[in-house]
Order: sequence, then C-alpha cells, then structure tokens
Amino acid sequence: MTPRAAHAFSQPRSAHPPPLRYAVFVMEVATTSNEADLRPRVLNAFNRHSHYEGDGLLNHSIRLFELTKLVMNAERIDFDDDVAFGIAMFHDLGLTVPRGESPTYMHRSLTLFQEEFGGLCGAVDSTIIEECMLLNHRVFPVPNSTPEAEAFRKAVWIEHTRGLKRYGLVDKASVRDVFRRHPRANLDRVLLDFFWITVRNEPRTITNGILF
Repeated sequence: MTPRAAHAFSQPRSAHPPPLRYAVFVMEVATTSNEADLRPRVLNAFNRHSHYEGDGLLNHSIRLFELTKLVMNAERIDFDDDVAFGIAMFHDLGLTVPRGESPTYMHRSLTLFQEEFGGLCGAVDSTIIEECMLLNHRVFPVPNSTPEAEAFRKAVWIEHTRGLKRYGLVDKASVRDVFRRHPRANLDRVLLDFFWITVRNEPRTITNGILF
C-alpha cells in the first residue's frame, strides 16, 4: 500500500507542478561545489518520489539537514555537505514507495539513495552512508556506530522534539532559526500517514528499526 492509498488526505504531489517553495529552494541550493551539482539533483529526485502535497515533508527534510550540520559542527565532524543533504532529503522516502523485499522503510530509503546517487558521493565511505540512513530514527544511541550516523540520529530527535532536546550541543536560538526559516506546514498530517503505513505494513520496524 502506498501513502496515496493509505489515507484520503494524502494528496499525490506527482500529479502537480512542484510548489513555488520547492522551486525557490532549488535556486537557493544550486552549487558548483560538486561537478555533478548534487543538491539540485537530490531535490528533483525528492520531488519525483514524494507523493505529498504541501511543504511539510520538504521542510522537515531540509530542517534535518540543517540540524545535522549544527550537530556536526558542534562535534567537529567533517562530512560532505552535499552527501549530508542527500541523506536528509531521502531519509523518509522509503515510506513513499512499495515495500517490496526490504525489511524496513529505512532500507528502502537507502536503496533509493544508492540508485539515484550511489556513484556521486565521491570518497565518502559507503558504510557511513548506510549507517546514517539506517540508524537515524533510532530512539537510543547505537553502540559503535559512526559519529556521522550518531549526529544524524541526534538531529532527528532535535527535530521531532521541536528543539526541546538539543543534547547540550546546539543553542536554542540556532534551532529556533531553523524552524523559523523552514515552517512545519502540513508535516503532522504526513507523519500521521507515515505512522499508519508503518503499523499496517511493517509493524516490526517499530521494534526492529526504531526502538532497537
């Protein structure tokens, strides 16, 4: 079951032109830092795979990228910005495609990312990318995970607690600014859809992917 079929309120974005907010952001992130111009390519791929109207999922993913960079800067983790952007933008997209043989939506998100950009990540260790994608929704720290993956995990929970949890790393004003520049929009409706998709189609992901 796709998100579109799961709930009537989940309007498919693919039938409509990209929203103005999306088009403006494509212009903002256009960069020559990577000869493949990875960030605009990531946004175009995001728009193809996301079935949701509104800016909720888009802004959520952008906030995750910016919060991850705040955490990485605080912890002095050097990580490719374009790859971090791609991971953040794709981290939930496994919930927008059919389950297939993937054990969790995180695995589907990783597969989508690898299919789209696997050859464009330069010297970034593939293990780091895999852990960032597969472990970012874990409630608790994963022993022996990479610092990059743990930074993504912390950023996810800064996002989902709306900045109440900051791990003593990021100041309140910086987090508030991220939320101000990228409003929540209709994210609550999207997350409710995600919840029911997970409960109905892959309930074990809650214990074998989120809690543990």
